[in-house]
Amino acid sequence: MTPKKLRKLIDTGDKAKIKEAFKTAKANKIELDLADYNELFEWLLKYKRVKAVKSLESRINRIFALKKFTIDQRKVEVTYLFSIPESFGLLTNIETLNLSGCYVKELPKSFGNLVKLKDIDLHRNQLTTLPESFGKLKNLEKLELSNNRIKSLPDSFGKLKKLNDIFLGTNQLTTLPDSISELDSLESIGLSSNLLTELPKTFGNFKKLKAIHLHRNQLKTLPESIAGIDTLEVLFMSENPLESLPKTIANFKKLGHWDINLCNLSTVPTGLENMRCINLAGHF
Repeated sequence: MTPKKLRKLIDTGDKAKIKEAFKTAKANKIELDLADYNELFEWLLKYKRVKAVKSLESRINRIFALKKFTIDQRKVEVTYLFSIPESFGLLTNIETLNLSGCYVKELPKSFGNLVKLKDIDLHRNQLTTLPESFGKLKNLEKLELSNNRIKSLPDSFGKLKKLNDIFLGTNQLTTLPDSISELDSLESIGLSSNLLTELPKTFGNFKKLKAIHLHRNQLKTLPESIAGIDTLEVLFMSENPLESLPKTIANFKKLGHWDINLCNLSTVPTGLENMRCINLAGHF
């Protein structure tokens, strides 16, 4: 068996297969390149309570056993740009990741290998973009990326079919990829305090969206399709330079809370002023 095939056995994270790989390598005097496992383990030891072990096999088993990775800043002092090694992508069983406030500047390309991730919290970092591999996180349900410096989202973003909640407030987004409207499970999206000048024409294709937060952007109008979001209950649009609204926007069936305070509207579509819980301050 070749070193490459043995490496694939180890990469499965299966304890029995890891043992089989080591046993085969030892019996056949095959040298395995496992430097990235050592790198990752040392990195984990630095930021998380992972018991140090001498055996490389035990070390690898411990790496793959991790399902939750959180840095508790009450116990770990992070005072510099936080670097995540490429080998982080080996944590293929991890389901919850919290690296908030850790000065993370970029994510490794291998981040998309963490296909079991359900919950990601990376708010208050220094991210400017996300790797294209991000779209591989097919089990992701909650994504917290507020208070970063993100300027764009990858086209693969629309592949996150299980995503329920997105928090992208206080970033530097100017546009959104068309694929974002393909998030069929999305219920809430936070995009406040960005630099958005327009929304995709397909923005109204969401099937389960209930809440949209778009206050403090640079939007002058909304796409006609937005009126097609029948499930929408909350829409915050205040502090945008809105000049007009689609006439069909008064047709929302479930909308209960809507704020378009401090916009530039001279008129609003007929029937809108009668909608319950709407803030039209500054327009009349």
